[in-house]
Amino acid sequence: MQKIHHEMQRIDATILADVRPQSDLGTTEDLDDATCAAEELSQKINNGLRRVDATLLAAIRQQRNSVNKAKEDLANATLAARELSHNIQEMNSKAEKNEAMIQEICGDMKKLDFAKKNITTVITPLHNLTMLVSAVVQLQGMASNRQYKEAAAQLEVPFFS
Repeated sequence: MQKIHHEMQRIDATILADVRPQSDLGTTEDLDDATCAAEELSQKINNGLRRVDATLLAAIRQQRNSVNKAKEDLANATLAARELSHNIQEMNSKAEKNEAMIQEICGDMKKLDFAKKNITTVITPLHNLTMLVSAVVQLQGMASNRQYKEAAAQLEVPFFS
């Protein structure tokens, strides 16, 4: 906009410099000179107008390009924001699924721990029962073979710890 204003001031200055007052014109020769001067002035004005038109056209093109670039940038930013929002929603969904899966795994671990305690509680008495049955079988074998001394020695050993 400043270029246009500057160009208009320059044209005005050129016009004023070339215009002579009418009182200076006296002869035909002066009239011919004035006509030539008027034609030159007209040519200068036309040239100035062309420059102003070119400057205006360039400014309009630049503005249009700026507007188009701004629209393109806005569209890209909007698209990026939508993609980001979609990615955030996906992450939240995955986080919820992972949280549910972790809760499920923790529940399974608690069940396994409880089962381990139950198995341990059952295995110890079964082991003791196996030892008792084995001792009874040995004692029966010793009794049938009339090995009473060995059987008595076996009975002195504690079976349960």
